[in-house]
Amino acid sequence: MNKVTILYHNDADGFGAAYALWRKYNSRANYIPVMSHHAVPEIPEGTEKLYIVDFSYSLAICESLAERYALQIYDHHITAQKELESMYQAHVDITKAASRIVWEEIHGSYIPPILQYVEDYDLWRHALPESNAVNLYIHSLPKQFEAWDREIGSSFFARASTAGAHMKLFQDNQINRAMKDVRIMVLNGAHVPVVNVSENISEVGHALCKGYPVAPYSASYCDRKDVRSWSLRSIGAFDVSEVAKQFGGGGHKNSAGFSTEIGWPQISPPDFDREFEQLTGNENVTWTCCGGVIIDQDEKCSVCGDRYD
Repeated sequence: MNKVTILYHNDADGFGAAYALWRKYNSRANYIPVMSHHAVPEIPEGTEKLYIVDFSYSLAICESLAERYALQIYDHHITAQKELESMYQAHVDITKAASRIVWEEIHGSYIPPILQYVEDYDLWRHALPESNAVNLYIHSLPKQFEAWDREIGSSFFARASTAGAHMKLFQDNQINRAMKDVRIMVLNGAHVPVVNVSENISEVGHALCKGYPVAPYSASYCDRKDVRSWSLRSIGAFDVSEVAKQFGGGGHKNSAGFSTEIGWPQISPPDFDREFEQLTGNENVTWTCCGGVIIDQDEKCSVCGDRYD
């Protein structure tokens, strides 16, 4: 019976943080993937030490867990920094990815290239060579610690960049297709472009922000097993984590999310049609479609020829 349990956010950064812990504990720990904003999963019997990496719960929940277990939290989201500032068990650094925070804590300052690229993507820096292609390769890897362990070595970049370059052609096509299914919704009082996607969420969100520059942020959603997951993205000063907090979620300044019941909202807000008509009737508002600019309802998209009506 393992005395250590690790709850990790079920994405590349969260898995990378769990991988750093696996290098220490191997089979002597329980590893449980968790989606953000979900309830605390059942903690295995016999657990004495509990890690939570790349996400966190509310202060009340974390304090309750700290009463039952030797708790350590490693996170990098700005909402966690604000929420958990009073807990000495919480290690939060918004300048680093969670995988780097955990690796440095356990193994020292040298970070394997695979985790450097995970951080480059998770913090949306894209500063490393061929970052998009390499991260596509990383995302194609099975979430198995042994598989990631095989990627520790000098040949990682050559293998990942070559394979990822081919994957990027497919991803670009998926993004372009998603951009054709955009609709405008009112979220937290703002008119924002929204699309239903379950893959390439950050890439699509970024493309929406660039394609609809008058909107303060973009949103996407998809239905998981028991919740509807929403992802918010922004470029520049607008803090989407503050919007996510209004719905019980959180995240970073330019990347955040929350969950709702499946089907929410079933219909547009009551005042949506009225506000939408007023907005689209304003000649100073710029709308975009497929990269073509639509000034008002009487003009067509210069790319696809569709008319807004």
